[in-house]
Amino acid sequence: MFQPREAERDHLYTRVVWLTIACCALMLLAMIAWGQGSTYAALQLDHQQTNAKVIEVEPTLSDQAKIIHYQYTDRSGQAYTNTFFNDGYGGQVYEVGQELAVSYSGWFPQKHGLSQKVPGYRADFIMLVGGIVLTLLCLAISFRTLTRLQTMKQERAFY
Repeated sequence: MFQPREAERDHLYTRVVWLTIACCALMLLAMIAWGQGSTYAALQLDHQQTNAKVIEVEPTLSDQAKIIHYQYTDRSGQAYTNTFFNDGYGGQVYEVGQELAVSYSGWFPQKHGLSQKVPGYRADFIMLVGGIVLTLLCLAISFRTLTRLQTMKQERAFY
């Protein structure tokens, strides 16, 4: 015999399970986009620009690809060092002592990137914000569903 309350309860439990799976997937998406997405957000808050010097060009197994080590100083004089991978297909050749344009955040100077690559971080920022917002939405719907299940459990005592 069909019982509508039992069917609704099953539907609500299924919804909670699917929302939990969706939250995990969305948080994974946000974690993947965290590195460059948070850098893009920090650069949008307080964007500073400076020049960095290439301090080392490290060869790789490929003839064209190189690992570039560079160093820059922020407004307060604090030096920061970082690396990036140059695949060599863009025709850009880096040498020790060469100047690079670097964008960094005035509030978080450790958040920085090459000025030519920073616009590419926008997609990661959108994925980061979208993942966080959708996760919060799924959690809110899940909380509302669990509240409905709790009220159904309390109403059950009167039947």
